[in-house]
Amino acid sequence: MYRFLRNRFCSRLLGPLVAISAMATLAGCATGPAFQALEPLAPDQAQLYIYRKFDWSMPGQGVHEVTIDGQKEHLRLPHTGWQRVLLTPGTHTVAITGPWGGRKCTPLLMHVQMEAGQTRYIENKIVSRWRDANTLYVSCLSQLQPEAQALDDLMGLKRAN
Repeated sequence: MYRFLRNRFCSRLLGPLVAISAMATLAGCATGPAFQALEPLAPDQAQLYIYRKFDWSMPGQGVHEVTIDGQKEHLRLPHTGWQRVLLTPGTHTVAITGPWGGRKCTPLLMHVQMEAGQTRYIENKIVSRWRDANTLYVSCLSQLQPEAQALDDLMGLKRAN
């Protein structure tokens, strides 16, 4: 009798727990249209595609914030998401930060040189490592990617809303 009650109790809890876990993992995922191709660009502008691929080792990291030239952009950068930013030619400072385990990861500043008509790509991900036995250091790693790699990465990602 005990085994019957235990199995019945567990089966009633298992479904909702799996559903809640899946929702928590996917809560930080992009929901816009999937990337198809580069968007047209005016000859006097530059564009920057910023994206995050899904990382099984750190799911559910939430939405990251993008700061360009010290101004917080109203850009959401969730898991499996991408954003396009139009910029003027010149050097721009980009910082991306976001939540990780109840705290924010440390942003690494990037200085990106943009020329008129140019498209560049930044991949963002969270990297963690132990600083010592008691301190876990978490940083938002942003890297410029070559066009071929970035276009391959962007396929299947969705525009962040």
